[in-house]
Amino acid sequence: ECFNIKSDIKITTNKFSSLQMSYHIKDIQPKSIFKGIAAFLLSSSLFVSPNLADTGFQSQLQLIRQQQIETQRAETDRIEQELMSREILYPEGRLIARGKVCLTPTKNGDFDKVNFPFGLFKATDLDEALENDKATLFLLAVGREGPPVAAVRYKLKDIKFPFVFEITTDNLLFPYTAEAWARSPNSKDTTAVTTIISLDEFLSTPSESEWVGFGLSNPVVIAGVQSRSSAELAVKG
Repeated sequence: ECFNIKSDIKITTNKFSSLQMSYHIKDIQPKSIFKGIAAFLLSSSLFVSPNLADTGFQSQLQLIRQQQIETQRAETDRIEQELMSREILYPEGRLIARGKVCLTPTKNGDFDKVNFPFGLFKATDLDEALENDKATLFLLAVGREGPPVAAVRYKLKDIKFPFVFEITTDNLLFPYTAEAWARSPNSKDTTAVTTIISLDEFLSTPSESEWVGFGLSNPVVIAGVQSRSSAELAVKG
């Protein structure tokens, strides 16, 4: 017999300190012991049902996610305001494009805007392979006509998402110069911006190991100054 022990057991709890039970183990059926333990757990604050525990855990995750979303919103607003304050002082034609890159998870094929209004928090949420020193985000600006006019790249380890960016005449590709861009019809037209996230530092033909987003930055007038609208580039995971 599993419970053939010739000694007494005394059960005393803080919650029921006035109740002491003394039993001879040999006289107790195994089922009775387990029922007694279960009853004690159910009656004490030490026991939390699986459903309640899961609910508490989900609530904590939701709270953490909400805090991350608020941090994303505040940081994005701050950077956008800083850039706009600076861009107002730019000479006409200096700003080629401006925008924001979001990493958009999918839920049943659609962007999950409820849980991720600003997209994922980091590139490694797309793929853990992006956690390397060579992983790079490329931005390419293309006018309505002709080849790419400007390009810029950033190491993923140095940026946060959503990533707010601007492309200026400092990023022009040869043979463009700031003067040539200012005279070009493209400088007063819509600029298409493509972003490519790559596992390495080299820009190649898009493949399964690269993630691509696309957006448009249109000419607008802000406070009487020629500027650009923000291109929303969604990189799908």
